[in-house]
Amino acid sequence: MKFFNFNKSLLSLSPIESSLFPCYNSPLNLEKDKTEYIVAFVSEFAKKYKLSEKEAFNYLDRFKAVDFLERQYNIAHTLSFSQMVSDVAFFCRKNGGGL
Repeated sequence: MKFFNFNKSLLSLSPIESSLFPCYNSPLNLEKDKTEYIVAFVSEFAKKYKLSEKEAFNYLDRFKAVDFLERQYNIAHTLSFSQMVSDVAFFCRKNGGGL
C-alpha cells in the first residue's frame, strides 16, 4: 500500500493524492466551482425576487453583481445563499438597481 509522500511538492500530486487536498484544486476546477456557484446563486436570487433566471442574471450582470461574485467567490461561497442574496441585492441598489 502506497502512502502519501509529504516531501513531495503539492503541485506534483497524483489525482488520488490531490483529492485529499481539495484546497489545492487546479485553476480549471476553481473556474468550474465559480460557475456552478453563480448559476445556483442566480437561481436563488430569481426565486427571492420572483424573476425568471434570465431576468435575474441580466439584472445581476447590469449592476455588476456577477463580476462581484466572481471576484469575491472565496468568501461568498462560504456564506449562506440567503445572506448573499440580501447582500448582493444591497450591492446592486448601491450601483443603481431597483430591487
